[in-house]
Amino acid sequence: MVAGEQKTLKTYVEMFMDISIAAGVPVFGRFDVPEACTVLSYVGEGGRVPHKGRLERVAEAIGVDLANIPLFTSYDVAPIDSDRFQKSLQRDLRDHQPGAVGIDPYYAYH
Repeated sequence: MVAGEQKTLKTYVEMFMDISIAAGVPVFGRFDVPEACTVLSYVGEGGRVPHKGRLERVAEAIGVDLANIPLFTSYDVAPIDSDRFQKSLQRDLRDHQPGAVGIDPYYAYH
């Protein structure tokens, strides 16, 4: 979970981490990723189009082609304790078998 004050770029930090983990490259060029793994990211704010655009810019900045990494995003927002979210998460865990899961921002899923 990435946490911090409002407007401290938590979403961008999460994007850098997700892409780096999925690609197996050091996060911020500094923190080693021992082995690339599938990443599942639940995005609860901003919408698909703006998020995808930012994700593409971050990937380009660190020299990663999004099409070649196992990064899966879900924009299906629902309360964490709801049947809808639980079914979605169970399906995504089964189908993608991620090594890392992000929920950004957590409050969107309350």
